[in-house]
Amino acid sequence: MAGGQGAYVPGRDLTGRLLVFKLGGDARLPPAHPQNLGIPDPPPSTASKVQIAAGSQVFNQHCAVCHGQAAVSGSAIPDLRYLPKSVYGTGFKAIVLGGTLSSQGMASFANVVTPKDVDDIQAYLIKRAQKTRASMQQPGLWAETKSFFCRLIAPLLTWYNAVTH
Repeated sequence: MAGGQGAYVPGRDLTGRLLVFKLGGDARLPPAHPQNLGIPDPPPSTASKVQIAAGSQVFNQHCAVCHGQAAVSGSAIPDLRYLPKSVYGTGFKAIVLGGTLSSQGMASFANVVTPKDVDDIQAYLIKRAQKTRASMQQPGLWAETKSFFCRLIAPLLTWYNAVTH
């Protein structure tokens, strides 16, 4: 992700901060401004449970290290549950297999996954986006509690996956 715009997503401010420390310093860190990504609006799912399960396996094997376990990003890397509908289909394949976003840090995975794997990953991401959408539309405290724990646990699962694989 070196090179500045590695995590750029149009319409989203994914600006990070570089923290520099001074021995004996007493400066205070300004408050962070968390992003509100809104509610995902995925396309309808036409995949079977078998295809979604296969997509989950491939995603967690090859994609989760950067994009987060269960497709919940814990960093500046895009959270793929929030992909616009226009990206799915040939656009998604062009990104994953063709490397159309390689200048922004997303290399081609053509030597790692097959076109069928990409279809399975898309099916999985659509299902995850639909579950996230349903969860976010639940009333008040329950939705906030589930969202909080997902944001808390996802980075830990991503770290664990990276360490153990």
